[in-house]
Amino acid sequence: MHAGTAVGPYRIVRQLGAGGMGVVWLAEDTRLQRKVALKTVKGADADTTEGRQRLMREARAAATLNHPHIATVHDVLDLDGQVVVVFEYVEGDTLNDMIKEDLVAERIAIDSYREMITYVGNDDPTTRRMMEGILAMEEEHADDLVNLLETLG
Repeated sequence: MHAGTAVGPYRIVRQLGAGGMGVVWLAEDTRLQRKVALKTVKGADADTTEGRQRLMREARAAATLNHPHIATVHDVLDLDGQVVVVFEYVEGDTLNDMIKEDLVAERIAIDSYREMITYVGNDDPTTRRMMEGILAMEEEHADDLVNLLETLG
């Protein structure tokens, strides 16, 4: 798919993202004049019954839920054997942006704990050990975020 492609009554605007199983596209609902997200199975899974059934199970499960943090399923299309799930489009930050923001907060926390450890010095060894333990966890979390960003690209 590419920008301008018609998928039933939806017109592709651009790709939003891709994961292990599928690709999500920003599209315009030409009937209701609204933005929607279309999810399709990608790669080799697109040509398998199993891949299409998995996406249908996901759509059915999501359609039973009503929660502000879960996109609403508007429609499911079967176009020549390709399953397309039409979700509510919710604008927001990308996962990478949210991880980068969290990483900045982690760096600030790490600097704060280092300053507290320096301030406490050897006057209170119990508090110092406790803060060193917290600092180690914060540093590990920051490293995990960096690794995640590298994995996501």
